[in-house]
Amino acid sequence: MTKIAEALPSSELIDTEFHGIAISSHAQWCNPDTALNIPCPLLADGSILRILEIRGSDRMSWLQGQLTQDLRSIPTNKGLLGASSTSKGRINALVEIHPREDRILLVSWAQDEEALRQNLDMYLITEDVQLEVAAEQPAVLFLGESGTELALKALKLAAFEPESGGFLLLASNWIQKGSLILIPKADATLNLEEEDFHILGASEIDTHRIQHGFPLSQSDYADQKELVPELGLPELISYSKGCYLGQEVFARIKTYGRTNKVLAPLSFPGATAKTLLGQEISVDGKSRGAVTSAVDTPKGALALGYIPTTKTEPGTGLVCGEAEGVILEKN
Repeated sequence: MTKIAEALPSSELIDTEFHGIAISSHAQWCNPDTALNIPCPLLADGSILRILEIRGSDRMSWLQGQLTQDLRSIPTNKGLLGASSTSKGRINALVEIHPREDRILLVSWAQDEEALRQNLDMYLITEDVQLEVAAEQPAVLFLGESGTELALKALKLAAFEPESGGFLLLASNWIQKGSLILIPKADATLNLEEEDFHILGASEIDTHRIQHGFPLSQSDYADQKELVPELGLPELISYSKGCYLGQEVFARIKTYGRTNKVLAPLSFPGATAKTLLGQEISVDGKSRGAVTSAVDTPKGALALGYIPTTKTEPGTGLVCGEAEGVILEKN
């Protein structure tokens, strides 16, 4: 069994499992009081993610027509965020694309796996392409550059390598830029020794991704209702590559106007997540959507919600129900 072992002896003993990696160590679980500002590396359970595998001689040209990103622009040994969308430009799944020598790996939220597979399979006709759930799935998500440094140190690597010590490594921007996804390929041990790190629970993952303005499936987008540009991540879309699903819609939006709403991180001092979720947001008397994600913190609630595209300046005041808040700048 793959193990993460012996971390931070002065902390509380943890005995848990990360999707195939058993953890019995002295790492600390984060709590809401510390999740906002933690100087040490952050880890999350990799089972929040799923990987689809695309094989076959036509995989690159075929997938190029299915996703919003230009696969030809992906740097070596790195991933690129994109989306699977409908022909009308509505998001089906958020993805990160990782080309390999003999296949392409698509990372998504676990809850997007079925919708992503169905949407891609619908456009698979005579091409030499095989689409299947990868046999090897993520075990740990190391968040940010400090998390990546911790992983490389544990693997005794001076620099990033795509495979090492029985693990497959994906350089990722999921939730936070500079992150790393660790996938066990065989029985291997990841020794964190006495390193200081924190493990994020579900609510703390929410805190972290909301700070970074990173949308969650079934909360911030669902049922092909939102346009990809409305997610507030312009890096998801290529405007220079050839024909692909949703391209005409995105081109018209860019050329002739804008979307009416966009997802943004928000702060509501003194409010609670429960009172905000699903409530309409008003900015200078204009409302374009509601709070879609929210989490409690010691200083009030953090949230993601849809605001007017013309009112996105950080620090701008807004109202949600009886709570007053401000628009935040993404971390």
